[in-house]
Amino acid sequence: MIRRLLQAIRHGFHALRHGPATREQHGLQQAEERRVRDLTRTLSSELYAQLLLELPVYRMDLSGFYRSGEYESMAECTHKMLGAVVYCDTPELLHGLSGLQQALRSGDTPSIDNRYARAINIIDRILADSGQP
Repeated sequence: MIRRLLQAIRHGFHALRHGPATREQHGLQQAEERRVRDLTRTLSSELYAQLLLELPVYRMDLSGFYRSGEYESMAECTHKMLGAVVYCDTPELLHGLSGLQQALRSGDTPSIDNRYARAINIIDRILADSGQP
């Protein structure tokens, strides 16, 4: 499925770059753009469902690293989470984790504390909204 999506996106970008030459091609281009959007939504939904299954484990790992002061491990965990979240259409979680990642890079403990709390709150809200424990 991911391969089909990438092929469709490449084809769509090529068509957008060169533009349709005729009305028929314009109609085909619009149909292709709709197909790419639909595939993207489908993929995003599937990846989000997978993220919901993995989010409790990520949360537990992140919390454990935070409690033990393992900031390097926190940074690795945050990086992995961002890799999963970026495709899931969850802008609040993406923003929260990005902020935590920046704080971890800076090494500013008060900032890490604040950003960690915010990221955990966002994760907890997503899990509660999804019915996850």
